[in-house]
Amino acid sequence: MDSTQGKSKTKLIVGVIGVIVVLMIVGGAVYALVRSGDSGKPQQETQKTTDTETKSSRNVTQQTLSQDMNDLDAAIKQNKQYHDDAKAAVEDPSKQVKVSK
Repeated sequence: MDSTQGKSKTKLIVGVIGVIVVLMIVGGAVYALVRSGDSGKPQQETQKTTDTETKSSRNVTQQTLSQDMNDLDAAIKQNKQYHDDAKAAVEDPSKQVKVSK
């Protein structure tokens, strides 16, 4: 009788722990949904305010625009050079390892 009673206690304890774990998971999911629903609206309002402040705080002139375009063009050329150098290093036959059977 003791082994049957011990097994039923073990099953009961495992069942209770399982129910607690499931409740914690469901509670966490509900909490996450509530938090994401609450934080969405204020964040959107903040984003609109930040965009408005950014647009009005900087005046773009022809000189700053051309300087920014030149900087961007130089950065693109530099990155293309890095890419070409890397591609040449990968395709260099002296650095390739030949595998034979």
